[in-house]
Amino acid sequence: MTDRDFSRIRAMIKAVFPRVEYLDNQDTNGMFFNILNRYDYQDVWQGVKNCLEVERYVPTISTIVQYIESCERSRKEALRRASAAQIPSMTVKCTKCNDAGFVWVTYKNGTETARICDCETAREKNPWAFMTDKEYEDKHEEQRKRGQNPPLGGKPGHPTEWWIEECGEVVSISPGQRPPAPKAERKRK
Repeated sequence: MTDRDFSRIRAMIKAVFPRVEYLDNQDTNGMFFNILNRYDYQDVWQGVKNCLEVERYVPTISTIVQYIESCERSRKEALRRASAAQIPSMTVKCTKCNDAGFVWVTYKNGTETARICDCETAREKNPWAFMTDKEYEDKHEEQRKRGQNPPLGGKPGHPTEWWIEECGEVVSISPGQRPPAPKAERKRK
């Protein structure tokens, strides 16, 4: 979970319960972030929503965690019960980037940057990265003819050789995002 995701969760809780003490204190706020960070953001979002719909009084952190764990269990159970026909749509095709189209690369000098993967998803999301200079110019010439303003300069980003020269060797490569989780259907009584 990112700081932005956590801010959304905090804002949602604060909107319903404006005087939540553990969100006003910086230490408990950090502790709450670390507790929620163990779970998938989708489960956290749904669990907090469920909690706010049901609870009348300010929920404790443990109460919120119970709702989150309940959502996590129901999502995992739905995945376990998924038919064989549904499972391929839930799986990741590129394990290098988890179908994000990019990977996080850390270099020897500590620089971390997003680099475009070489998988099919990346080719769909960022076709310009796989074009030759001639194809890239032809595409922008087409845009100019239609009255659109193409971006100035050449292709965005730097080639791999530039990164290695500026930042040193690659230290680690991690996926661009977590594997997708199927949306859990809420059971209606």
